[in-house]
Amino acid sequence: MIRCPGLQGVVLAGGKSLRMGKDKAGVVFRGQNLVERAVHVLEKLCDRVWIAGRDAREHGLSNPWFLDDAPGKGPLRGIVTALEHIGAPCMFLPCDLPLMDVSTAALLIKAYMTRPPHTLRTDFIQQETGFIEALVAIYDPGCIPHIHQALRKKQYKVAPAIPDALCVHVPYAKSHSRPFLNVNYPHDLQLLHQAADQFCLLPETKKSRFNNADVDAPAPKS
Repeated sequence: MIRCPGLQGVVLAGGKSLRMGKDKAGVVFRGQNLVERAVHVLEKLCDRVWIAGRDAREHGLSNPWFLDDAPGKGPLRGIVTALEHIGAPCMFLPCDLPLMDVSTAALLIKAYMTRPPHTLRTDFIQQETGFIEALVAIYDPGCIPHIHQALRKKQYKVAPAIPDALCVHVPYAKSHSRPFLNVNYPHDLQLLHQAADQFCLLPETKKSRFNNADVDAPAPKS
């Protein structure tokens, strides 16, 4: 498994879970709560794994943790808090993607290790729609001024905060989108179990279906 020396892992776990109606970070799926599952993925790839937005001890974890500097202000605020707190490149994974597996996430590491020198963010992109998975991504501390600029303008969408010319995108097809299933609403939990049963998912051992994905690295603008 690819590991990147110096890369820090960050589980984004500070959301209010208003749409779920309960704390989704504590939802148990296949014997682990969602925070534990995200930690399990990142610890296979990163030097150290942090919990952003809540006390790790609430979930029986000993990982280092910190709260967002402005709770309730969205994931972009959580990302910049982590970058400033840790001071190193960080691989982010939200706790509400319970089907994300190590092999799929490792594609970001591969792309990050071969990125052009100007790159600030390495992320996934959905091929058919162009949707950028900006929360499953590796951010360099050089992103900090760009994020603060977006926040000052009250632009809270995560993907546009970093100029596209400074990003590397790892494409995936709709037919291979299962690891990106997001759990936000109560009915999503039923979909989660259906998807996992159909795929017979075993995150520790199941080989990713994205192993042949290409890396889309936009050329730097002149």
